[in-house]
Amino acid sequence: MAEILTDAKFNIMDITDKLYINGVKTIDKDRILYINEIYANKINYTFLENSDSKENTVTTNSSFGTSQDTILLSIQGINNISYTNSVTIGGEFNEAISENSTCIGGKGNEANGMASTTLGGTENQSIGLNSVSCGKNAISAHDNTFVFNSSDTATQSSNVSQFVVGADNGLLFKLPYSSTIHTHEIPNGFAIWCWDKASKNLCLKTKQNNIFYKTDLPTNTHEIKVSISTEGVILTNPDDS
Repeated sequence: MAEILTDAKFNIMDITDKLYINGVKTIDKDRILYINEIYANKINYTFLENSDSKENTVTTNSSFGTSQDTILLSIQGINNISYTNSVTIGGEFNEAISENSTCIGGKGNEANGMASTTLGGTENQSIGLNSVSCGKNAISAHDNTFVFNSSDTATQSSNVSQFVVGADNGLLFKLPYSSTIHTHEIPNGFAIWCWDKASKNLCLKTKQNNIFYKTDLPTNTHEIKVSISTEGVILTNPDDS
């Protein structure tokens, strides 16, 4: 029978116990495959294990760090859940359970909105449609929202189409010079903060209904402010006020 199987072309075979090809066991009665390489367009699996053939031990997806860990196991992560055309990549205790949702790395993250994405971090939730959350305890609860948070206290969106940032030590921007930002390049309905180095003013350039605007915010005091009143001379450091 082994000789027949060596070069045989078949669609259905009835094997009582084990299947041998060229004298090598290929599948046993428990439907376990013994093969070196798999070439396929798509592989569906419920649980992925990594077997060490030398010691005949198994490394499951709850243990990582050994040299035998495969790329697939690293991508799968630890105790992650994904279905309905969704995917979780790496990390631990993450889930992507809505259609076309993605959860990438981190721990305890959820991508529950359709086409939502959670980017690493810890305990983040992307609930709305097309929503994105990242950082720590960030909740994009509405459609088309992006939420970043860095605090132990949760920060979440309050309406659709929001960009929410919860940064304990401030949201920092690099200001371009006003002279390098051409107003006609600003998309209609958008605005940009600039620094006017000639007048030492912070300015806002915007384009609304195809009309250009520029608003200055004086910022001449940058070190010590001197106030003179009936109470005397008061020196104020802007960082203390």
